Amino acid sequence: MIVNIMGRSGSGKTTLIRYLVANYPGYRIIKSYTSRPRRLGEGDDAYNFVDSSALPDSPEFALRRVRGSAVYALKVSDLRADDGSIPIFAFPAKGAVFLKSLGFSVQCFYLELSESESVARMEGRGDTGSGILQRMGQDSMESSLEATCIILSSQELMVLDARSSVEELARVVNASVKKFKPS
Repeated sequence: MIVNIMGRSGSGKTTLIRYLVANYPGYRIIKSYTSRPRRLGEGDDAYNFVDSSALPDSPEFALRRVRGSAVYALKVSDLRADDGSIPIFAFPAKGAVFLKSLGFSVQCFYLELSESESVARMEGRGDTGSGILQRMGQDSMESSLEATCIILSSQELMVLDARSSVEELARVVNASVKKFKPS
């Protein structure tokens, strides 16, 4: 099983993933590879930062996508690691559909947050006006709740209130994953 955390930019996807990995045994972060520059204060724990030439359009990389001038991708070998852990990452709904087509079981959680709250969070972490506008435009096409629900059915998606504490969100995700994880 793979756990996919989805939501608008600024909804808390990375914060939730880090919290689950740090506080609940058995989760393993799948870090995307990206050619985008680091944000202020961003370390190596969120992404594998590489040059775009290191992300070829090949079967080695799944879920390859372009956002603005940046390329994002996941290594298939990272998803297939057989150490008993639960891989967890953040990617839009089309990624879950693609992984299911490869035979993976994917449990999806959507962190719902209004556009205005999303903008406020992005500003709070130092994102700029033009960057925020670009991300909001891309989110409306691929990461909004409406776009996600067009791609995934209600049985494939659990919607959570992103204004909840990270502790509460983690409890809900963990309980749901443990309930449905194949033995």
